[in-house]
Amino acid sequence: MASGRLTEDVYARIDASLAEADARVTATYPGEPTGRQPVHTVYVPANRFHTGLVGEWGEQALAVLEAHDCAHGSAQGLDAPADVLGRVRDKLAAEPIEDLRVDFEDGYGSPGDDVEDAEVVRCARELAAESVPFRGIRFKSFEAATRRRGIRTLDVFLEHLGGPPPGFVVTLPKVTDVDQVAAAADVLSELEKANGLALGTLRFEVQVETAQSVLSGDGTVALPAILRAADGRCSGLHFGTYDYSAGLGIAGAYQSMDHPAADFAKQFMQVAAAGRGVRLSDGSTNRLPVGDAAAVRAGWAEHTRSCAGRWNVGSTRAGTCTRTSCPAGSPPPTRSSVKPCRPRSTGCAPTSPRARAPPPRARSSTNPPPRRRWPPTSRAASTAAPWTSPTWPVVRTAPPSPASPPAPAERSYPDGHGVRSEPSRSEQARPQPARSEQRPG
Repeated sequence: MASGRLTEDVYARIDASLAEADARVTATYPGEPTGRQPVHTVYVPANRFHTGLVGEWGEQALAVLEAHDCAHGSAQGLDAPADVLGRVRDKLAAEPIEDLRVDFEDGYGSPGDDVEDAEVVRCARELAAESVPFRGIRFKSFEAATRRRGIRTLDVFLEHLGGPPPGFVVTLPKVTDVDQVAAAADVLSELEKANGLALGTLRFEVQVETAQSVLSGDGTVALPAILRAADGRCSGLHFGTYDYSAGLGIAGAYQSMDHPAADFAKQFMQVAAAGRGVRLSDGSTNRLPVGDAAAVRAGWAEHTRSCAGRWNVGSTRAGTCTRTSCPAGSPPPTRSSVKPCRPRSTGCAPTSPRARAPPPRARSSTNPPPRRRWPPTSRAASTAAPWTSPTWPVVRTAPPSPASPPAPAERSYPDGHGVRSEPSRSEQARPQPARSEQRPG
């Protein structure tokens, strides 16, 4: 073995000088969390949650498969082999919902303290009896107008829950200042003392659905500060597609998980959470496979497309699960928050995006990356299919005259925001040059 010329004193001095940094890195970046991760979170308004809801959704989802000729392996709409469809049916029969969150925030509203107190007591008792691997509630935000009501909901719920079951977690929405996260951690600590729970039992997920939860007012990135303020209690970051997009002035017709503004926020989330034991949710969608055949298959296609598009982003946001676990024949009463989906999770998207996706192309001066265009020329089309990068070669021509743009399709949201349909003047699609452009292949 070669000896080298540096003495042991040099090695020891460098080790000593970095001892504090080593300890800091170990504490800040403990690595990826162990154990199972749910592939989705389903938010159900508190006044619509009831005992047996999970089983009912499973039955209705199986009925959707049967009604649309997928239960016998024909795979119309799902484009899946029969053995994968068998796994989907088994999953829906045994565990149609993995993470159930009873919503006392946007999906519920503010019916008054007496009404909400009674609903909290009922939901606490019924959620404890529900058979799901993960469960919890979303309480109202810690902004001044709703803070006391949110804390009271947490307090009363835990009092009547009979002890947090395994996989219990709560959601802190609409963070507009890092101090709100620190306050939430403080409240959970006090609730542990009041209910005789061990320190660190209660954990929460932060919904990233405001611009302030990505970028602080002083121009610094807020997400690392949010994780520090949580004092080890933050188990996940959930991207809130609709509130975040609306806060940036994006018209309802263009709000989706695939919007470049959403990608910007989620890339910050991914970097901030890497190695810190915090899991990510790719965003929320209210487009579920319900209604007629076209609507059902469009819903399946959206989730499958999302899975294929996110598998290559990284293990923290690998893709979505095909969610057939939703009510059939009625408007969806929930918002589903898409969590990462592992390739081997039973019941995941039935086709392998790795098998179908084309190999990546090497970039060069003759093969530049595609340019993104948002919003699409056709607003109505943008609500039906998320924007994707064009294939090569690309031919672009001048769009129709912007004098009379088509009206965007109206979309309703189950979070209490109503219908968003009218974009502002600044959100109109920009007219393109009146020429055709042929890119090299």
